Parts: sequence; structure tokens; C-alpha cells
Amino acid sequence: MSSINHALGLTLPVALALAPVGLAHAAVSVGETDTRLVLTGDILADESDIELSSSTGSGTLEDAEWDDSYRIGLDIGTQRILSDAGGPLLTTGLSLAYSRYVAEDDGSEFSGNAITLSPRIGVGVHATEWLFLEANAFAGLGLSQFSYEVDDLDLDDDSDGDFAWEYGIFGAASFAFAETFVVGARVGWMSQHIEGTFDGGTLTEEVTVESDSSGMFYGAMIGLRF
Repeated sequence: MSSINHALGLTLPVALALAPVGLAHAAVSVGETDTRLVLTGDILADESDIELSSSTGSGTLEDAEWDDSYRIGLDIGTQRILSDAGGPLLTTGLSLAYSRYVAEDDGSEFSGNAITLSPRIGVGVHATEWLFLEANAFAGLGLSQFSYEVDDLDLDDDSDGDFAWEYGIFGAASFAFAETFVVGARVGWMSQHIEGTFDGGTLTEEVTVESDSSGMFYGAMIGLRF
């Protein structure tokens, strides 16, 4: 809960503090709606709680550290003006994202991957005519898979796909150049669950791997405004 409070503390006060600035500088019509298509890239939290379970037992590795953890996505969304003088804004959107967690060590690699579809909703303001601040909440579902490679032993295996889910919040600041090209940055908090099952063979048993990660993420975005 402290992570959520920290994320809210970073995003909401900025938007609220600059709301009067937006009211003073932006002049657009009530009900006007902008549509945006943007690419996003984020650095995710690098720690997860990983649980392995099989027919003979289970075990948990807490705060396991990944060497790399990132997320790329395609987001389509709208900003709708709710009152005179440019603010506040109602923001909605849908994001298709790929998340990857990687641990590497001397020719071996273990990774977790997820593709998720997440709707979002939030509020925002015009800080200036073409500078937008917003805060969003999101939640989504998808598919996940784990894989490992060990070069020296010539091992390479992928788990069966399974369900992934996520939820979180983020604040974003974006600027529209020439009214069309959008660039921006964002910071938020996300909790994500991914899992997969490695099939057992004649000498091994079926093993299910689950990873739960939560923490701050930081990223950038670039796209178009219509």
C-alpha cells in the first residue's frame, strides 16, 4: 500500500496544482475530443516473488532480482473536455503491451514474458494550450510464458502459455508539437502476475512457475494526435 500511496503522491498533486494554469491558458470547446495513438516504453520494477510448484511440493523465492525488466506497448486513447476554458479532461484508452523479465548468467538465460490488453480511465488538465497532464488507472488480462536456455548443456525450453493479469496507476505529461506529434513521459506503479507450466518428461515432473511483481515504473511515449 505504501507503493500505491507513493505513486499517487507523485502524480495527483502535480495535476491538481496545475489545474488553475490550464484553466487560464487553454480555450477549447466543451465536449471536444482528441484521439491519440502512441507508442510507450517503460522500465519496470526489477524484483519479483517467484513460486515453483509440482506434484512433490512447492517453494517461493522472495524479491528475486531480474537483470532486465521492460515493457513496450501501443496505446489508443481519447481526451474529452468536460468544462469551459480547457479543463478538466476525461481520459480513456486501451493499451496492448508486451512485458519481459530476464535473468542472465554465463551462457544461461531465464525469462518471463506477457502480452496484456488493458483498458484505462483517468482525469487530466491542460497545463498550457498544448501541454497535457493526466493521471490514469488501468487493469488488464493477457497471456504469459516462461523460457530458459543453457548454452553449455544445449537446453532450450518454453513453458505452456497461461494467464497474466495486471493493474496499476500512472501519471503522464505530454506535449503536442504542431498540434499533431505527441511526446511525453510517465511514471506509475503496477502489479503484474505471470505464470507458465513446463511439461514433465520421462525423468522429470511438470513444474508450474508463477511470478508476482509490483513497484514503480518509468517511461516515455511518442505518437500522433487526431
